[in-house]
Amino acid sequence: MRTTQNALILQQLKKRSRKGITQLDAIGFGVWRLAARIYELRQLGYQIETQRVEVSGHPARYILRG
Repeated sequence: MRTTQNALILQQLKKRSRKGITQLDAIGFGVWRLAARIYELRQLGYQIETQRVEVSGHPARYILRG
């Protein structure tokens, strides 16, 4: 399951390269623990930036770099 979610998140990060994704976006495509999946992607070597924002109670937006 995590591998599938990681692939989905990576796909969305690439698709929304400038906008990034928030937890609210992730819930929309079935991922409830976005921060955990971002951590796993970082462990795999992906450069993902965290921008602190307040969007509907969700404090971070993630953007793929590189």
